[in-house]
Amino acid sequence: MLEALTKTDLPHPLAVVADNILGPDDYCATAALHALTARGDKGIAQLIRIFPTANTQSQTEILHSLKEIDTPRSRSELKRLQPAALQKAYAQLDSGKQDGLTILTNLHALAQRRSRASRLR
Repeated sequence: MLEALTKTDLPHPLAVVADNILGPDDYCATAALHALTARGDKGIAQLIRIFPTANTQSQTEILHSLKEIDTPRSRSELKRLQPAALQKAYAQLDSGKQDGLTILTNLHALAQRRSRASRLR
């Protein structure tokens, strides 16, 4: 079913799949996020819709998707959404969850790539 969804031009069904997967490392969620990313600007609205309820790791993946899309709209949303993911990662770190450090490292790498890309433009 997921393979059929990734071949459609409709982003909403992919967002539903990504939104309803429980584990952040789940193949289906990852495939759905990649398919939304491949939709470019058409997938941005769905990525933004699922961002608030996503777990921190999934939020990081969504931010990476927005970075990969790399349009004015995705860059704007990336700037707007990244602070929320940082707050969640710090909260996880403060509560003793080891995932917080991994997520902060991923977010830092994302910020570094963004700043390097802006210097090259």
